[in-house]
Amino acid sequence: MPEKIIMPRMGMTMETGFVTKWYKKEGESVKAGEPIVEIMTDKANMDIEAESNGVIYKILVEEGNEVPVGNVIGIIKNEQDTEEDLKKILKELSNGQQSNTLSEPEAAIEEKRPKSSLEQSDENYKAATPYAKKLAKKYGINLKEMSSNKAITSKEIFEKSKYQTNAFSNPVQKAMAQRMTESAKIPQFTLYFNFRVSDLLKSLNDFKVNFPKVTLTVFIVKVLSLAMEKFPVFKSQYENNTIKTSAHANIGVAVATENGLFVPTLKDVESKSLPEVAGELALLRQKALNGTLDITDMSNASITVSNMGMFGVDMFRALLVPGQSAILAVSAIEDKVTVKNGGIFIEKVMNISISCDHRFVDGATAARFMNEIKSILENKYGEILKWE
Repeated sequence: MPEKIIMPRMGMTMETGFVTKWYKKEGESVKAGEPIVEIMTDKANMDIEAESNGVIYKILVEEGNEVPVGNVIGIIKNEQDTEEDLKKILKELSNGQQSNTLSEPEAAIEEKRPKSSLEQSDENYKAATPYAKKLAKKYGINLKEMSSNKAITSKEIFEKSKYQTNAFSNPVQKAMAQRMTESAKIPQFTLYFNFRVSDLLKSLNDFKVNFPKVTLTVFIVKVLSLAMEKFPVFKSQYENNTIKTSAHANIGVAVATENGLFVPTLKDVESKSLPEVAGELALLRQKALNGTLDITDMSNASITVSNMGMFGVDMFRALLVPGQSAILAVSAIEDKVTVKNGGIFIEKVMNISISCDHRFVDGATAARFMNEIKSILENKYGEILKWE
């Protein structure tokens, strides 16, 4: 039988994916295990490989289009396949056997659906198929503003969504918007802390003479991993009403690029030195800038660090990455007047906030966790800097 190239589900929250690049054209041969198409999930780009030898018979979804998980995006013809086999599979797909398919036959069936008496009597009601209404709600489209003398179909909604706005001009932006919408629905709380870092910065600058790639972000990531050892709830992920705790500190770091925001994962941070963490982060950041991050680069983090101090941000609250326990928002370092041991000093102070998933992290635990980080940043930083 012909091989169906299917949009895979790469996470419990993933509903759709984007076709970003076809490596093969129709009529070109492929080998088993060879990448044939690149797709974008809500986390990263990844390649789909051919499962058998054959020829690209049909590309059903062009580059740049979004389709539901489970939909067939292309067909590979194997050596033993007959024309009858190929016609049969195309007929199945054209008859609407894909989930939420946008095929012409389905659209025709939807258009022929007669209006109910309620639809006919209500002048302000715009007739639309059930799936079209669902899509209109998803894309923020007002059905009443669409000009149509018949029931609006899902295909029309998809077409309108392409020209609705310029805000989501590429798949990365669309995926990020979907993720942030999911995040906003999570019950979360935020705590804010100020850290005195004058002494830390002096010692860190000395350390950087020999290890220039060790930035403040790298140091915070390392401190975070040590605190996670004492508070394992922050090594946990939430999925389908269950908590999954890792044995390791896997930490995401937000990286801004011209194509959008990415959160690659530094894995097993607790067992690595500062220079090792710095080297891995530099590599992941470069891959993010080049657009070459894959799904493994962006998986399994249970907590994320977002540093906007370089932009002069005084204080901010970051939204959770869905499924993770928390996110730290690191702000700019400022000179402030402080009182210490009865004396008045000008010290360098940095604000860090933590936003937590309140479904499995409580406020008291988060406060103790941040106080552990505060203790290391203000007093115990030398122990980390000694380890090369």
